[in-house]
Amino acid sequence: MNSGDLLPDSLMLEVLNERLASGQAAGEPGVLLDGFPRTRAQAEALTRTADVQLAINLHVREEVSCFLNCIRFQGSSTPLSFACCASGCRESTF
Repeated sequence: MNSGDLLPDSLMLEVLNERLASGQAAGEPGVLLDGFPRTRAQAEALTRTADVQLAINLHVREEVSCFLNCIRFQGSSTPLSFACCASGCRESTF
């Protein structure tokens, strides 16, 4: 993870299942996952362990996705953040 690589499916599913179980035990009504599952195999594994009610797959232009990732990590949508994202997005996020 420190090198920027994705976590192995088995570890990601283990962590997610633990979090889902603790949320359910605490009475949380549900959860919204952003960026997971990324693959069909992950989706199939998730449906075996969780009660998936709805899945939405959004297709957005690359520059929109890049900008949203930038402001997610910077915590701001100011023009300065947009300029910063626009200049270094591809190198830092892909």
